[in-house]
Amino acid sequence: MQRFALVLVTALYLSAAVQAAEIKPSTQVGAAKIVLIVASIPLKVGKNILMLKVSDAQNKPFISQDFKAVITQSAQEMAAMGMGDMGMAAAKVAVKATTPGVYEIKTSLPFGGKWNLQVNIKDTKPPARANFSFTVK
Repeated sequence: MQRFALVLVTALYLSAAVQAAEIKPSTQVGAAKIVLIVASIPLKVGKNILMLKVSDAQNKPFISQDFKAVITQSAQEMAAMGMGDMGMAAAKVAVKATTPGVYEIKTSLPFGGKWNLQVNIKDTKPPARANFSFTVK
């Protein structure tokens, strides 16, 4: 019985650890609602896949033809880690639409600390922009 309980507790812990987390934007303007979905919080140093869910004012999936995502780490954050002479850090991103209103962002985050994701969608009226902050360990 104890072995069964241990297996059950371990299974529940592991399933909770891999559940996706939703990050709401720190700022958002424009016609589209943008939500960031990550595999876990905090993100890990190295390769990560982020998902963005974009919907219109009626909460229907929004398909953008003019979508841009930029991931940066501030010069202040870099300085706090002893890398002040490097200035601001930027991570490469590759964005692709997976289903209507869902965008996959593949990136590699080289350092831990606080990172920022800025999303710009120019083909909404008015254009939409959202900023997200997340921690990487």
